Amino acid sequence: MLDPQNKKLQQLNTLVEMTALINSTLDPYTIKTKVIEAATRLLDTESGSLILIDPETQDLYFEVAVGEKSYEVQSNELPRSKLRGILLIKIKVL
Repeated sequence: MLDPQNKKLQQLNTLVEMTALINSTLDPYTIKTKVIEAATRLLDTESGSLILIDPETQDLYFEVAVGEKSYEVQSNELPRSKLRGILLIKIKVL
């Protein structure tokens, strides 16, 4: 684990890297992937993902997934009906 000063330096370096990336590429997928990777590093998590809504079906889908098991979720879609059921279960548990 990093001490607070080194953690802050790492965060600033990551932000500088992201700024340079956004200014150097026109490929939206590359930018999204690198931003999720950076967020995962900054938050010190094992994985991260970007979930978007399909404008036609209103289903959710994984646009980007990074981390150890990213290959398992990247091709998955989350239909609204399934998501609604998951949310209702979570709400009832709370």
